[in-house]
Amino acid sequence: MNKFFKIIFFSVISIVFVIIFITFKPFSTPTSTQQMIVDNKSDKFVYKGQNGLDALTLLKNKVKVEQDNSELVVSINSRKADNAKHEYWAFYVNDKLATVGPASYQTSDLDIITWKIDKY
Repeated sequence: MNKFFKIIFFSVISIVFVIIFITFKPFSTPTSTQQMIVDNKSDKFVYKGQNGLDALTLLKNKVKVEQDNSELVVSINSRKADNAKHEYWAFYVNDKLATVGPASYQTSDLDIITWKIDKY
């Protein structure tokens, strides 16, 4: 009789493990992807920084950029800042207006870079 209970016990345990194994799937970790949000209607471009690259290089890798003779960004994806409306492309890092130019700012993977039309 004791042998019979051992067989039943191990059978039940085996069935429970099989059910757990089938029911629960391993956790998957999301992979890091470079993402850029482009919203032409609100004149705003947002993307993540990348260790070792400056903000201007990242922008040029993602969209069409035009600069004037002084290297100021004047057009992104054919959306020109309108001087008659006192517009310019402003460069923000982590929601703060940048204190250096985009070519001088070395981004990190944690940075959120934003370009948007501002007025002066």
